[in-house]
Amino acid sequence: IAMLATLLCLIMIFKAQYNIPLAGEGKWEYWYFRFPIELHLGWLISMSFVNFNVMLEDLDASSTWLLAGAGISLVGTLICAAGSLWYLSKPKFVIAMALAWAMLGVSIELRNPKQSIFAGYLDSQISAVQISAAFIATIIFTALIVRLIKGVIKERYQERVLELTKSQEEAQTEAAASADYVLA
Repeated sequence: IAMLATLLCLIMIFKAQYNIPLAGEGKWEYWYFRFPIELHLGWLISMSFVNFNVMLEDLDASSTWLLAGAGISLVGTLICAAGSLWYLSKPKFVIAMALAWAMLGVSIELRNPKQSIFAGYLDSQISAVQISAAFIATIIFTALIVRLIKGVIKERYQERVLELTKSQEEAQTEAAASADYVLA
């Protein structure tokens, strides 16, 4: 419950910061105030899914329920990462990176799982979750790169449109000045 309360508080802080434009010292403001919130938010989202699975184990759930919980966590992590990159108008790469990092950690951990994990899952289930976590990490990392490239292309396109618009306005101003000179 404490982790979910912390997660909700971080979501509210993130939401409040999201719509506030960066001040003149934007880079410093981002690194001191926004980056830590985004990093902790991504990490707490992934840890909430881990705690969900630990709760299932504490409730002595069957291997079917444990596997279903793992699947829900994997899909939930992917949805949260996709949302932070594609749903928000200003993509939050740090949240997605933290989620990908967590999935990579799960995949690495399941290469040599602890005895408690062997007790709750079959070998084939452990392998399936390990491969799925690695695959989801790869999807998130790929989506990060694609979204970053899309953002760079969009920014360059907008700069180019702004340059063309400015040059057209200058040409129109010069033409109007020439026409005024001819009429005078």
